[in-house]
Amino acid sequence: LAAALPAPLVDDTRLVYVMAWDANGNVLEHSAPTFVGTVLDVNDWPPLDPGLVARVSRISQAPWPMPAGGALDVTVRQRWPNHTSTYVSVGYSQTRLNALFWRTQRNHLIGALVISLCGMFTLILIVSLISRAAARSRRLQWQAQRARTSMLTERGMLASVLAHEVRSPLTALGFN
Repeated sequence: LAAALPAPLVDDTRLVYVMAWDANGNVLEHSAPTFVGTVLDVNDWPPLDPGLVARVSRISQAPWPMPAGGALDVTVRQRWPNHTSTYVSVGYSQTRLNALFWRTQRNHLIGALVISLCGMFTLILIVSLISRAAARSRRLQWQAQRARTSMLTERGMLASVLAHEVRSPLTALGFN
């Protein structure tokens, strides 16, 4: 089995083991050839249920050396023409997967934070521009209202002066 796998897969430090085994727990092939022929404990390594094609489980003990954090075992059923079921299991280092998971989560969190900050900055910029436009509009309205009021005041004063100038001679004529 190890000879059939590409070298980077076998040398990958995240992998703990790659093996093929049968329903009785006999290890048929293993990435470490010294474990070929080992019999697995059926309680720790049960065959897949008939309806299942694959299973993912955590493994903390095995007949071969395990990393401190255990392994994440991915087992897939293989059927052969003679109807014998064999299983291919790949064990990934749980510690390495956890480190990879949290590094990925950290990267996603940093990305989300950057996107959120950019969104907030954009929102603040838009609100600021709208606020400035509204203030400018209010200022122009105020100036227009002040100019209209000033114009009406001047017309009123002109009408008052004109009325006075017209009324004064008429009053004098009325007395005479």
